[in-house]
Order: sequence, then C-alpha cells, then structure tokens
Amino acid sequence: MTAVAFTVVVALVADKVFAVTEVDPADCEAVPPVGTTWRPEYIRAIVKAGDDFIIVPDLEQILN
Repeated sequence: MTAVAFTVVVALVADKVFAVTEVDPADCEAVPPVGTTWRPEYIRAIVKAGDDFIIVPDLEQILN
C-alpha cells in the first residue's frame, strides 16, 4: 500500500485579541528554562516590547 500525502488547512478562532503587532525576528530571544507558565516546547520565542514580554507560540507544536 502506498502512502498518500495531502495538505490539511486549519483555522483558529480567538475569543479576544488585545493587540496585533509585527515582531522583528532579530528581537526574538531564546525561551528561558523557567519563569513562564507555558510549557517551553510550545513557545517559539520571547520578544521584549517596551516593558512587556510577548510570547510567540509555536503553533505547529501546539497543534501537532
């Protein structure tokens, strides 16, 4: 039997969006081993924006 490859399209719906911003990949920092309530394998990067930190989720890992 031969395996057949196919593409799956997934849509996500958010209950709330507080802000939308562009992130420069050069501003991304590695995920620290401690200090977040998210599981580290679900975080792609952390970005400092002013006094705040933005967690960039790894959607491929989360949905896999």
